[in-house]
Amino acid sequence: MEVFTPTSMASDLLSASKSQVMTLAALIFTALVLFRRLAKNPNNPQGLPPPPGPRGLPILGNLLQIPSDRYWLKFDEWIREYGPVVSINLAGKRVVLLGTPKVAADLFDRKSAIYSDRPRWILANDILAKGMHIGVMPYGEKHRRFRKAIHSGLGTKALASYHPIEEHEARIYLKEVSKNPADFRNSVKRYTGAVIMATMYGHTVTTFDSDKYVKKIFASAARFAGSLAPGEFLVDVFPWLRYVPSWVPGAGWKKKAAEWAEDDYDLFTTMREAARVNAAKQSSFISEGLGNAYGVDDVELAYIGGIISQTPDTLMSVSSGFMLAMVRWPEIQKRAQEEIDRVVGRKRFPVFADSVNLPYVTAIVKETCRWRPVAPLSVPHASTEDDVYMGYFIPKGTTVISSIWSIHRDPETYPNPDEFKPERFLDENMNEVNTKESRSFGHHLYGFGRRLCPGATMADHAVWVFAAHILWALNLEREKDEFGREIIPDVRPEMFSSGGEASHPLPFKCKITVRPGVQEFLDEIELPQPSPEA
Repeated sequence: MEVFTPTSMASDLLSASKSQVMTLAALIFTALVLFRRLAKNPNNPQGLPPPPGPRGLPILGNLLQIPSDRYWLKFDEWIREYGPVVSINLAGKRVVLLGTPKVAADLFDRKSAIYSDRPRWILANDILAKGMHIGVMPYGEKHRRFRKAIHSGLGTKALASYHPIEEHEARIYLKEVSKNPADFRNSVKRYTGAVIMATMYGHTVTTFDSDKYVKKIFASAARFAGSLAPGEFLVDVFPWLRYVPSWVPGAGWKKKAAEWAEDDYDLFTTMREAARVNAAKQSSFISEGLGNAYGVDDVELAYIGGIISQTPDTLMSVSSGFMLAMVRWPEIQKRAQEEIDRVVGRKRFPVFADSVNLPYVTAIVKETCRWRPVAPLSVPHASTEDDVYMGYFIPKGTTVISSIWSIHRDPETYPNPDEFKPERFLDENMNEVNTKESRSFGHHLYGFGRRLCPGATMADHAVWVFAAHILWALNLEREKDEFGREIIPDVRPEMFSSGGEASHPLPFKCKITVRPGVQEFLDEIELPQPSPEA
């Protein structure tokens, strides 16, 4: 039997007469026009176009145009070229990118009824989280039940009870750094991990390196973040790959994913039982939720706790970004210290209750989250109905991603977006926080609409407590080179990590000294002792 191939077609065309070629071309063109008309989506009778976007390759679309390193910068490039709503094709899967606060709020907030679902994340949710990851599970009854459970355990009263824990851990950080300034990055990891473990499980973290849970939590968080990278795992592009046996070449990911899933299950359930033991000494989110107290069973509770506990990497990234900004812009640090000295004084540590009287400190925290977002892209949403927006047709099942990087650089909302400018979050008199956007956060790091991060307020408080203690107790200064010249930190996007973990500053030089009158307070702080279950 003769096989028709593109090569044989080309050979035939080369031997044909000019008139035959023209006739064939006309027939092909007519067939394509008829096909497009017949194949028109009945839900799009007007034939509205999709949002504009870059041209891609046949079959693969734009998949090969997306770099594995800092892919959000490529998305930002497309948004600046094509507009605030961009359409890309990932091997036949339509993805829409949103690039300004307005368009993201229009779809995720004002049209939340049809834009609150998630794409099906086979690796992240179905396999790694066994269907119990609130961040990526489908929108519906289970999601609402999980979200209600989190709100029950992280309500206003509970959050207030966690402030002393955050303050205590921040002071331990100060003492550690005063003894070993060069290890300030690892100490940031200990602080963020310690806050999460104490509030969620009543577990005390003595050191980052020796703790039996924290490193595993960081590893789990990095795996999860990596599983969400666009096009990184083909099983989310071609779902049928899930059913390919693991012994088939190229399917080795299945065995590794199963191992990761069991590692997470063992970790989350073990930490839940640790919370049960620790409850006699210190109550926690998990201990208060045992026995279906939050409306979820104990396995579901273990996963809710485990998922929330994956945030230390995020907290560490924001906290490190804050320290980098203070070294890069010492005049901002000085102004914040003047405010905190005036309000708090030099005879006590700051507490979270001081935040209402420290607008400039609060503005610095908000600007840190905006300036270098640790999550440059939102977790993708999915549309549950056909929609028309700005004259573009967005069909049901479209994956929709807000480019937080681009949104935080929208010049209409954030003038001179590349500048680190806390004043953008203050009123005209510069003495009150003014955040009209994003439910009082002033930035969009925590997402939009019904999928807003349920632990956002807790994370926000923990970062504020950390920043206030740093400003009150320490001076963050630039190191000097061998010629006595100050080393100005490089804050370009390329100097922040990328890939499967939260984006955080790459190692930078920083000279840390204790401010006058602080050491006597640090001397009184006792370093933590192991938890009962340790």
